[in-house]
Amino acid sequence: QCINKGIRIYILSRSEISIIEKLKNCNIDTNIFHGIFKVGKDKLKSSCIYSESPIFIDDSFQEREDVSKNKGIPCFDVSEIPFLFDFRK
Repeated sequence: QCINKGIRIYILSRSEISIIEKLKNCNIDTNIFHGIFKVGKDKLKSSCIYSESPIFIDDSFQEREDVSKNKGIPCFDVSEIPFLFDFRK
């Protein structure tokens, strides 16, 4: 839906394992992302968000709390992704 609506998708990852390898192992095409960024352990993910009207999805409560407090944007756990789909015709 994001691709069809022209919404850009970015990944901010702290993973020690290559996020590109993880995506390939899950058969996820990396071309759907407009950017894949490695975030150092000493940097806040909120400091990497520059989009005009973003949302933030992360499995870490601490990351979501940081982004919510510092950016004031909607934050979701990965388990909530299905609620973001628009099923209207």
